[in-house]
Amino acid sequence: MNRLSILKTCLKQTKGYVSQSTSSPANILNGPVHPLTPPEPPPRPASSPEARKTKQQPPLVVKHNFKEKSLKINSPSLGISNLVIPYLWLRDACQEAHSVHTSTKQKLFKTSDIPLDIHPTKTTILDHHPETELLLTWSHSLINQNPPESSRFKLSFLKHLDQPSQWEHLRQKTNLLTPVLWVSKPARSLGGHNNKDVRMNKIHELQEQGRLFINYQALKIDPKIQKMALERLNSLGLVFFDKLDPNPDGQQPQNESELAFLLKSLNLDIRRTFYGDLWDVVSRGNEAKNVANTNLPLDFHMDLLHFENPPRFQFLHCLKNEVEGGRSGFLDAYSVVSQLLLSQPEAFRTLASVPIGFEYQNDNHHTFYRHPTIELQPQTSIDRLIRRPAELLDALVAVNYSPPFQAPLILPHHHRPETLPKLVAALDTFAVGFDNRRILHSRSAFHPFNNDNNNKNQNVVHRWLKGAYVDGDSVWDRIRVLNA
Repeated sequence: MNRLSILKTCLKQTKGYVSQSTSSPANILNGPVHPLTPPEPPPRPASSPEARKTKQQPPLVVKHNFKEKSLKINSPSLGISNLVIPYLWLRDACQEAHSVHTSTKQKLFKTSDIPLDIHPTKTTILDHHPETELLLTWSHSLINQNPPESSRFKLSFLKHLDQPSQWEHLRQKTNLLTPVLWVSKPARSLGGHNNKDVRMNKIHELQEQGRLFINYQALKIDPKIQKMALERLNSLGLVFFDKLDPNPDGQQPQNESELAFLLKSLNLDIRRTFYGDLWDVVSRGNEAKNVANTNLPLDFHMDLLHFENPPRFQFLHCLKNEVEGGRSGFLDAYSVVSQLLLSQPEAFRTLASVPIGFEYQNDNHHTFYRHPTIELQPQTSIDRLIRRPAELLDALVAVNYSPPFQAPLILPHHHRPETLPKLVAALDTFAVGFDNRRILHSRSAFHPFNNDNNNKNQNVVHRWLKGAYVDGDSVWDRIRVLNA
């Protein structure tokens, strides 16, 4: 049998799972072994460097491994090297109209509907401008679906799959949600006092630059300012607003609805609790059901930790503040935790491992839940964090610290705590938003200004704040959309 007959016989016996677009410069290889090649040609004269450049490897090579049920992509020009992707993942990630509804953008099948032996019967490279695409025709249909479909993938969609965190950052924009410590370079030792970086935190820097407050009147009409406000709220955990509107009817100096208008301007959804949508912080003396509604000092704490899912963000609008004292304080617990990990790793381990109970039994309510003081992502290795403290912010979910609702457990303070809190005297037309799972807030004791009218009328409200809670998903949703 001659050589041509042998080659024809081999080709007849080959299963044709893969085909290639004739217009594509790519190579598509079938199976883990190199395809059949003709015999070596006779020696030829050495080619010039210019000729060798024209014979370089094609810009895209797709190689199938049916035994491992995966394909491998190589494209030096696109920065893709030996990217292995399982067939099951590719079918499950299909974004075509038969798999994802074009209007609702919701998936139309279950992952369990995919046959385990599914594989491509045809692979086509679509060298479109500006993006190259990979088109796969599948061997099997999904359960209760007929006939088998095709899936089209942009290479940019697949590019970073071998780097899961980077792929997730690009698709889910998680890099936009990374917190920033107020104190970016905490000292390694509690005894150190010569680190000047510790003495100025980022909130103080904003104040010195005259950028601490965001003008609410400008925010209402400018999406760029809305974006800046939400990004600051998420990154630093604290944002201040001024120039809020007075009451439009002019009868009272306060506008009780202005906080709701502020949240609406930011396209945020209010989180309802048993306090309602909007709630008042008013001194009620002995009738108070919560320490916030007294004139007593309120040490650093977080709200509603007796809930399974405490509200992520809190907003407060000062409607009236005719008192002496009552200064609000804010402290970045993430900076404290970062310092603790460096200086007292075993204390960090304890606070991240031991759950603490929080409860509220009053006013016809009884809520209870346990949280660790330092809450980390599931499966986080504390030993790894101790070795690699730079990874803390990726692992940190929240800090849970609220002495009024728990048995005392002191959260160690920074060795120079005066550099962390931000004390603010509440003013009319002033509002603040902060991360309730990160920023500890406090209030000093207060009493009305000493004058005859105040002494005569005990029912007059001298300090009045309007508050609301917002879930994290609402804030993070808007940040992603405004960065689209």
